[in-house]
Amino acid sequence: MDSITSGFMDGKAMELPCEVCGASLQTTVGEARRAAALQCPNGHPLTFDVDAFDASIRTSEQRVESIMKSFRF
Repeated sequence: MDSITSGFMDGKAMELPCEVCGASLQTTVGEARRAAALQCPNGHPLTFDVDAFDASIRTSEQRVESIMKSFRF
């Protein structure tokens, strides 16, 4: 990733399971989307496409932002 990524979903907690040992990495959306690589608590590398995850989160944030703009408060 070229730049530091941030968004309003960054503070949301998430859990990533390890395919090797079953342990779960407890992290946040922001930590996951900025990570170069992820490991479970036992040190196994997690299969995780950071760029695809970030793109998915960006799309979700844009959709929510679009919906929120349609409301009048």
